Amino acid sequence: MKEKHEAAPFKSTNDEIFYFKHIKCYLLASIQHYEYLQNIEFEKPKYDIEIQLKFYRYHLKQIKKKLKEYNVYYRYFRAQHNYRDEHYFKQINEFIYIRSGDFLFEVEQKPQSPSVHIFTLVEAHDRTRLYLKKTIRELKLTLSGLESPQETSKLKWTSSKTDLIELIYALHASGALNNGKAELKEIAIHLQQMFDTDLGQYNRIFYDIRARKGNKTKFIQNLKEALEKRMKDTDNELFA
Repeated sequence: MKEKHEAAPFKSTNDEIFYFKHIKCYLLASIQHYEYLQNIEFEKPKYDIEIQLKFYRYHLKQIKKKLKEYNVYYRYFRAQHNYRDEHYFKQINEFIYIRSGDFLFEVEQKPQSPSVHIFTLVEAHDRTRLYLKKTIRELKLTLSGLESPQETSKLKWTSSKTDLIELIYALHASGALNNGKAELKEIAIHLQQMFDTDLGQYNRIFYDIRARKGNKTKFIQNLKEALEKRMKDTDNELFA
């Protein structure tokens, strides 16, 4: 992938930023995230659930501490800002070394985007944080004798993945969940689990939604029209 996308100059600054911010960071963060999970699950206590809870809470605390060290970048990542994208994601002529744990897994040849390694680390830690929160929540449900939502739900998302992504971003933007404090990734992960689907790089698909000509919120508009029709039909039935 690196040879394919980085060998030739990018067609535009937007293409360059999009590649480093949404594609390269995501792929490198995936490698690092699954390495974290492998290490955590390998060390996990095997039997006692309360001990497992303590174990996962400890690792969650460590992850949060690490994210605090990169607070400026983490806030930029979480808020999905773009006002410093040219500073963070345009190429410069320097060697960059990306570390994973105690060993080097990526040596970036020049030219390179200066902050890819930082945002890779931030995204990997944030995805691990969400995994640990979910695991802790499920263990607490197990202790209380309740089933987790994904075990009981039989609902399947049968519309397009693009429609679900549009809904996820609308719910996040509206602040309709957790008094506006629910994170975009948390909403995405929960709905993917609930509907037993995988949205992949949903932030990339959202980029395509934003680039639509004409109506950018087709699914939300369809929901509105369907609900209004339902109300009209119900009124007609009542007063027929």
